[in-house]
Amino acid sequence: MRTRRVGRKRQISAHRTRLLPDKERYYVPTRERRGDSLTKNWAFSIGTNSTRFFLFAGSITKNGISMNPVEVSKLQTLNMTSFDDPAINWIAAFACYGGQGADYTVVVPFSIASGGHLGWHIDSLEETQYIIAGSGELQRDEGSWSAGPGSIFVLPKNVRHDLRNTGTVPLLAVAFFSGEALTQTFDEVMLPVNGHILSSPNASA
Repeated sequence: MRTRRVGRKRQISAHRTRLLPDKERYYVPTRERRGDSLTKNWAFSIGTNSTRFFLFAGSITKNGISMNPVEVSKLQTLNMTSFDDPAINWIAAFACYGGQGADYTVVVPFSIASGGHLGWHIDSLEETQYIIAGSGELQRDEGSWSAGPGSIFVLPKNVRHDLRNTGTVPLLAVAFFSGEALTQTFDEVMLPVNGHILSSPNASA
C-alpha cells in the first residue's frame, strides 16, 4: 500500500490484493480523511476523526470475487422509536441481504442514541454483533453484560435480548445475521412500522 499527503488529507492509493489463488487480482480503493468535525450524520461518525464507514459485500463468481463497497451514510435508514417506550431510540439500515449484495447474510449497521435501547426482541436468524464505538449493556433474560468498542457477541436465533446505550455518545455497531432474510419480533409496538415486526426488504410477507 502506498500513501501520499495532499494538503491536510492523507490519501491511500488503491490496494492490490489477491483474493483467490490463481484468480484475477482486484483493486479496492479506500480514502482516509482526518480532522473533519462531526456532521449531522452522527449515527455513523466516530469521534472527531470522521472516517467514511464502508461495508464490503460480494460473492464468489466464475471469475473471482466481486467486491462492491457500500457507504453506510448513503443508505436509506429507519429511525426506530416506540410510543410504548420513549427510551427506544435507534437508527438502522439494511446494508446487505439475500439478493442484495449477499447470498446468505443480512448486514445491519445501527446506532443507539445516548440513554436509548433497541427494545426487547427475538431474531429469526443467529446474530453476531460487533461494537464499533460507545458503551452499552447487552441484556438477556438470564443476565446482562457490558459491551464496548471491539466487543463481539453471538446471539442464537429466537433468544430474547436487548442492547442498551449506557454512555453519553451514540453507540455504533454492526449486526451480521446468518441467513437470507431476517424477521425481528419486538415486545413493543415499533414506529415507523407501527407493529411488532421488523423485516429485511426481501422477507416474505
